[in-house]
Amino acid sequence: DPESPSLTFLPQYPAKQQETEYTCGPAAAWTVVQDYLGTAPDDERTMAKIMGTHPAGMQDPGTNTRNAG
Repeated sequence: DPESPSLTFLPQYPAKQQETEYTCGPAAAWTVVQDYLGTAPDDERTMAKIMGTHPAGMQDPGTNTRNAG
């Protein structure tokens, strides 16, 4: 609902709603990549794989930089 006080819509940017409880990072990254490069992976799972996002149930679900090299 565009009238909801808890949401801010930025209509000038294409947006990707996250599909899982642990892929907020890939969904946000998709928005930036799509806007900056004009193209992004077709699905969130591909973006999550590129980013090294761990699935739910693992020790560190989601995307983090803890072991980034």
